[in-house]
Amino acid sequence: MSFKRKFIAINNMVFNNFREFLAQMGIGLRLEKLLASCKTKEEKKNLIKSCEILLSEADMGARFKVMSIFPKILENILSQRKGPAGFAGAKTF
Repeated sequence: MSFKRKFIAINNMVFNNFREFLAQMGIGLRLEKLLASCKTKEEKKNLIKSCEILLSEADMGARFKVMSIFPKILENILSQRKGPAGFAGAKTF
């Protein structure tokens, strides 16, 4: 059996787009905290623009993907939790 087949047989993989992953991991709350610590309007503007690039479907939000790999033995636990952190509702392979 090839490495790839063995790997898939003992592991589950979950894929999600970058935008969904960051949203589920709390990027909005993190942005709020960072904005509160900004000293100038320019810092706030740069921070918001950077966040928009990360989340925009035209930029990194849809183009970049994230993956979680976990042992199949955790499949039942993770399905009860609706997937690993940042992957709620994502398709499991």
